[in-house]
Amino acid sequence: MKNKKLEQILFTSFILFTTSLIYSLYFLGYRDTKEPVTLLVGLSDIQEVKILEYEFVNKEVVVPYGEIEEVLLDDLQSENGIPWLISKVSDGALGSEKEVYREVYLHDQLLGNTLIPYSNEITEPTPTVYSYGSDLVEGAYFYSRKITTYGVDCDGCHVNEHGQGGTSSGIMLSLDSVRQSDGTWKPGITYDGYYLVATDRALPFCTVLKFTNPRIEGSGLSSGEEFYALVVDRGGAIDDSDIDFFVGSEVNPLARNYKRKGVKIEIVQFGRRIKNSLGQRMCKVD
Repeated sequence: MKNKKLEQILFTSFILFTTSLIYSLYFLGYRDTKEPVTLLVGLSDIQEVKILEYEFVNKEVVVPYGEIEEVLLDDLQSENGIPWLISKVSDGALGSEKEVYREVYLHDQLLGNTLIPYSNEITEPTPTVYSYGSDLVEGAYFYSRKITTYGVDCDGCHVNEHGQGGTSSGIMLSLDSVRQSDGTWKPGITYDGYYLVATDRALPFCTVLKFTNPRIEGSGLSSGEEFYALVVDRGGAIDDSDIDFFVGSEVNPLARNYKRKGVKIEIVQFGRRIKNSLGQRMCKVD
C-alpha cells in the first residue's frame, strides 16, 4: 500500500516537473508554434498512460500611446492665401504600443500567459499641423493684432437727424440700438443676436466670427466669455487681423474692451447680403 502511494506521488511529481519545464521553454521563446504539443507520460508499474496536449499561442495586444499635440508652422500654406489666417494642414493621430503575450492552453483551457521579453513595439503619435497663409475657409482662425471699439458718433462718421448711421454692409445703427433683419429697431449693440465688428476686406461682409477668451464687458458680455460677431463694416485703420468692435457710442459706450492683442477669432460661417421685404440691406445667416 505504501509502495502504491509512493508511486502515485512520484508520478504526480514527474507530471508537474515535466509540465513546468515545457511551459517555461515555450514562454522563453525557445520554440514558436501554434501546433499542439503531445506529452506521453507513463510508469511501468502503473498500467496507465497520461496524454497531455499543450498549445502555445502568441497574442498581440495593442493599446493607445501618447497624446495628439498641435503644431503651428510659420511657413505659408499658399502664396495666394491670407498671411495672417491659420487653418489645419493635417490631422494628428494617437500612437500605439504593441506587446506580445505567450498563452498556453491544455485541452483548450487557458493555463496562463506571460509577456514575451523585448516584444513591445511603440509607434509615436503624430501631431495635428496648422499653418499660416490659409485660404478663406470655415474653421480657419487668426489672433487679433489689436481690438479697438467704435460708435456711430466717431470722427468722420455720418449720422442722420435721428441719430442713426449706416455701415458698409447696409445695416443701420444708432447710439443705443441696431436695426434688425426684419426692419425693426432693437435696443443694444447686437444684430439678430450677433455683435458687430469692422474687419479687413479679406473677410467678406456677413461672415460669422467666434471670439475666444476676449475681455469685453457690457451689453450681455463678461470678461473671458466667448461670443459671436458679424462682419458688417470696414475702417480706414483696420488692416490684416485688426478688429473694430461696435459699442454704440464712443462718448457713452455700451461695452468696454480690456484686451487688444492675442484674442483667438475663428471663421464659423459665411452669411449672405440680401434685401428684406422692405428693400433694406441685411445679412442672412442660415
